[in-house]
Amino acid sequence: MWFFFALLSAVFTGVRRTGEKQLLRQTNQFTLGWLVQAFSLPVMLLALPFNSHFLNPFTLGSGFWLPIIFVMVVFFPLNTWLAGRALKHGELSKVMPVQSLGPVMSIFFALAILGQVPNLL
Repeated sequence: MWFFFALLSAVFTGVRRTGEKQLLRQTNQFTLGWLVQAFSLPVMLLALPFNSHFLNPFTLGSGFWLPIIFVMVVFFPLNTWLAGRALKHGELSKVMPVQSLGPVMSIFFALAILGQVPNLL
């Protein structure tokens, strides 16, 4: 089942990136990054009750919140800026293959940081 979700996510990302390329002609990458998050929030809030593993966020300790805050303050804005600049000033046919190295980088960092190796499937 996870493979279907991953494949569907890849399709949606491809469509989204193509749309973002056109939207970046009219706006800047910060506005677009903010809008992506703002429009995804209601969808995520609607999906939350259907998740059977809902956790109370107030019971989570600093081991959860500090990395989340760091990612949201440092990584996400930097990623938004870099991806927006690449999409705005580069050719989509060249930018997308380079940005598609994300899963490869995830495998590398999962091995280096978490010690997890994907199985053959």
